[in-house]
Amino acid sequence: MKIPYFTISKAPLFAKAVVGELKSVSNMAVSLQPLTSITMKFDPWREDSHSIKHVWTTLCSEEARKTNQFCLITQNILSNKSDSVMELTYENGKILQIETCNLTYTEIMYHINRINHEMEATKTVEAEALI
Repeated sequence: MKIPYFTISKAPLFAKAVVGELKSVSNMAVSLQPLTSITMKFDPWREDSHSIKHVWTTLCSEEARKTNQFCLITQNILSNKSDSVMELTYENGKILQIETCNLTYTEIMYHINRINHEMEATKTVEAEALI
């Protein structure tokens, strides 16, 4: 019996699938519906803070704010060379903390969109169960 194994020749196909999902989810429209607050802490003088600044402008855009105008977005601008941190608080009380210093804009938006989509999906399932 021959045991299947992972070969180097299949590596580009695997990487292409993973990167394709990352880009498609990160490029989805941002929905702030399940969120109650977003807090961003970053030092603008650090070289690795450009990704959180890009996320900040995306989340504060008019299209994103239309999805939940009651979501409180706060920024703490620091000058102590600390790591960039983003904290998302959801309606159900869960808190997601993302350390963004080593992540790109696409990776941060992937995590935000994926979890927001999952929260909205469970909310609709719960609503349908009540009917």
